[in-house]
Amino acid sequence: MIDELSGSTSALVKVMLDANLQSQRLSANNIANVNSRGYSPMAVDFTRLYQDAEAILLGKGESSVNELNAVKGAVGSREYTLTQNSEVSLDMEMVRLNQAVVQYQTLLKALGKYGGLVKMAINGEQAK
Repeated sequence: MIDELSGSTSALVKVMLDANLQSQRLSANNIANVNSRGYSPMAVDFTRLYQDAEAILLGKGESSVNELNAVKGAVGSREYTLTQNSEVSLDMEMVRLNQAVVQYQTLLKALGKYGGLVKMAINGEQAK
């Protein structure tokens, strides 16, 4: 049970970390092409990514880790990329980059706390 939970949790965090990295890459690409005619800015479709990951976790048992890893592999593909029909806004791209940094730090902090809880459970400790 702990292996299944741990595997699913860490797989989900890895998916979200990869999505966060892809978001930063797309923002950097958008900024680099700010003056390119006909360029459409792109962003990660976090809503669809989260819905797919949630459906996998709620609907599957042991195979959820493998399926989440498949989603993780697709994060950089067009499947989870939104193309926006507007010009690149440097201000919005800077907001997205800052948002990505905060999300990344939050995911790492949550993963650290989860690791601490698992360690406590293994050692038979109680939360203070």
